[in-house]
Amino acid sequence: VFFCCYRKKEKKKQKRQQLIMSDSDSGSDSENQKRPSHVPLLTPRGSEAPPRSYHEEANTHGEIELTLNLPEGDPLVKKFSKGETVFNIKKTVHDEKGLAWNGMIVEFEGKALLDPLSLNDFPSLNEQTSATFTIKMSS
Repeated sequence: VFFCCYRKKEKKKQKRQQLIMSDSDSGSDSENQKRPSHVPLLTPRGSEAPPRSYHEEANTHGEIELTLNLPEGDPLVKKFSKGETVFNIKKTVHDEKGLAWNGMIVEFEGKALLDPLSLNDFPSLNEQTSATFTIKMSS
């Protein structure tokens, strides 16, 4: 039994050394190392390469034109970055129209949007270049 276990360990050790030697023979430096052939390449979307950064994936730098329907009936049309937060949209309405932001509710598709969320957090907005939001005041 001891001899059998010893042989298995030796074979595993030889395999590891072969992998190490084949990697070092390729002449690659630490930045450009090749992965061993027995290690599968993991990608988040199958064969598609992963995005280079979060900002590219989320498109936080893209612009969207928002039509903000205000309580008094006069719409406000402004361009915002897709990374803009709901809080900053409220601040813009406050600065432009003088509405109190502490009672302001921003709605999209009939749902109230929370202040810390950004426009990226709403998948239905990611591909759009314009959208209509409703501004309501709480009583």
